Amino acid sequence: MEGTDARHGYGHGTRFILAGRKKALQQRARVLQEFRHFFAKNGYLEIETPHRIPTPAPEAHIDAVPSGTWFLHPSPELCMKRLMAAGYEKVFQICRCWRERERGNLHLPEFTLLEWYRAGGITGH
Repeated sequence: MEGTDARHGYGHGTRFILAGRKKALQQRARVLQEFRHFFAKNGYLEIETPHRIPTPAPEAHIDAVPSGTWFLHPSPELCMKRLMAAGYEKVFQICRCWRERERGNLHLPEFTLLEWYRAGGITGH
């Protein structure tokens, strides 16, 4: 194992840093499994929409990250709402999202988002 860190371009001690993250990664995996179980049990279909979109939604405080002549999606909202309009009644997605100029203790430019929709749902209930 000694040469593994060097062969993969990791600095000295990286193996110990990654080992220290194991508990957090295991907890994250359990949370994602519970989300999936909850939504499946309640009749939601897990979907996966494109990460690159031709144009983002016009949002006053959310800036999309360019990817060539397209953009990395800041959320899967537009694609998911298209599926709802096509007749899918309950959908959810756990996906990576990207936003420009997101910085701070609670914001990163790349993050995981859980988003769900159901036909006829009432917001706040």
